[in-house]
Parts: sequence; C-alpha cells; structure tokens
Amino acid sequence: MKNFGLEELYLVAPRCSLRPRAYHLASHAGDLLDCAVICETLEEALASCSVVVGTSGRPRASDAFRELLPDDLALTLPDIGGAVVFGSEDFGLSNEELDRCQSFVRIPTASYSSLNLAQAVGLIAYTWFTRRSRPEPRARPTRERASREEHEAMYAHLLKVLHHIGYTDELRTRSAEHLFRRMFDRAELDPREISALRGLWQQVKWAADQPPGHLPGHRKRH
Repeated sequence: MKNFGLEELYLVAPRCSLRPRAYHLASHAGDLLDCAVICETLEEALASCSVVVGTSGRPRASDAFRELLPDDLALTLPDIGGAVVFGSEDFGLSNEELDRCQSFVRIPTASYSSLNLAQAVGLIAYTWFTRRSRPEPRARPTRERASREEHEAMYAHLLKVLHHIGYTDELRTRSAEHLFRRMFDRAELDPREISALRGLWQQVKWAADQPPGHLPGHRKRH
C-alpha cells in the first residue's frame, strides 16, 4: 500500500492480532498499521463510501455485476469515498459481500489462475497507481453520490416493505434483494433520490394498511 500511495486500511473482523508479526513484515510501513481501522462488519467499513469495487478471481455467472479490468479502477474510483474490497485468503468474497459492491475487478491470467491475496493486492495497487500517474484527464463524478450507509438503509427499508405487501417472502428474499441492489446501484443514486424512494415506499406501506375505499384515488365524490 505504501509503495503505491494508498493510506487507508480497513480490516473487517480480522482473525488475528496485528502485533507483532504484521509489524515485522511491514518494512517501514508500520504507520499504516497504526492507522488501520478495525471493523466488525463489511457494512461498517463501507458506510461512508460512495463507490465500492469488489475483487474476484473468476468471472461471475450473473451478468448483473459490472466487471472491470485493473486499469479501469483509476477511472472508476473517486478521489474521496472510493474503496476496493478484498476477500479472505481462503474463500475470497461471498456473493452477499459482492452485493455490497457496484462492480468487481478481476486480474486477467492465463488458463491457470492462482494469485494469493498479497499478490492480488500488489497488482491492483500498482495498476491503480500507474494509471493515476498518467497525464490523461480522469473522468470525475458530475454529482454527489449517496453513501453506502444510505444505500444499506434504503435496501433494508425496501425489503421490509416488500415483505409487508407480500411481494416477496423469506424463501425469495435473497433473489429480490439481489435484483433491486443491482438495479439501484447501476442508477448511482444521490441522497435526494434515495430520500424520495424511501418516501414512496413509506407511502406504499401506509396505503397497504388502509381499508378499501379509503385511499385518496378511491374516495367517493359527494
């Protein structure tokens, strides 16, 4: 990370303490470990982010995920509020964890693909750094994007309403959540749009609880 100008390290539910071995391996980058943020959940780590890119060692079966090459990261991540998420050494990111990302990046390899976590982080960091160092202008967001914390609150609200009106049930919740996450993540919503959607869903819930004929559009005219 320090070789390539990355300074913010978030660790989600680490399995071991950073001391002392991590400091022995850090090679004069102990200050990054000193500033590392320990989080219990991925949602907590990503709360303030607006753009999140996951990593995967293989193509995803679903075409709902936007796949990036490492060289695309510098054009995708904003200067503030961007994050790249790496999974564990043994299992990588789960589908549920990838659902917290708007796209994923995969390092191209030959038919044999077996990069460990350190190699993957090094390659991604190097490519991000060299791409940003080029003189070409970078594409920048033209408007404010809502944070992941705002998105997660919106998705929780939506699922609650979908259950309330009978659109989905416990058996089909996962499929419904995946569908709407991909749909709204592609839209790159801003805070005002999320607020408007949550207002709509609140009204849907209210309307579902009204007796027949009591909704404004169904009231009898006198």
